Amino acid sequence: MNWLNTTVRSVKDIWQPLFVVSMLVDLAFLFVLGFLTKPLTDKLVEYAILIYQDMAQQKVTLFGSQYVGQAISVYLVLAIAVFILAALGQGVAWWLAKGMTGKGVSIGYVKQFTKLLLPYYLVYCLAYLANEYFSLRHHVLEQVAKQSLTNIYSWAYWIIIIVLVAFAYAAFVHAKHQSWRHWKRWGVAGLVIAVVALNVRFVLRLLPPPYYLLLGIPLVLVLLSWHRIAFIRLTS
Repeated sequence: MNWLNTTVRSVKDIWQPLFVVSMLVDLAFLFVLGFLTKPLTDKLVEYAILIYQDMAQQKVTLFGSQYVGQAISVYLVLAIAVFILAALGQGVAWWLAKGMTGKGVSIGYVKQFTKLLLPYYLVYCLAYLANEYFSLRHHVLEQVAKQSLTNIYSWAYWIIIIVLVAFAYAAFVHAKHQSWRHWKRWGVAGLVIAVVALNVRFVLRLLPPPYYLLLGIPLVLVLLSWHRIAFIRLTS
């Protein structure tokens, strides 16, 4: 039952003064991320719709659409912007989490975090592009077949994301890339965090609309800051 004691200990970390700072960092990160990237994401969605229409109506392949070049350009700008924001925002957030768990390091950790994040982020970007391609192809095939079809790649995509996050988080905790040998610890940490997250979601769904945002935003921020602490403690 060590995992239970460790989880309780991670919950107690919520009362540390730095925890409030961590919540504010997450809030600022999400606000800036949404504000700066919304025009790019809106444009990307617009191009995705146009590409889908080309594929469905003109019977062209993905790369035969006249909008692919523009979509790729917007995606590259978006990917670079998100990476820079994530490296800064989440680098500071993980630095604070390590400090709250007694594994404090210098602020130079943010630079190290950026280097660790890069390979996982690149794999994520490629997986995301592949998922978008197969999703578009899947929708076109459904239109042709006029029936619902199973999108196998969507399941594969989420498996890739889960594995990717596990390896990335382990690297952030230990400040170096980790092997798969510690997957059991990662699994326990992921399960504990998932159970807590689902309970928070359940509580939020019970709240009436006026209180959903009033209590929902603080709860989500607490969960975001706590889950890093929990992962550090449960996998160390």
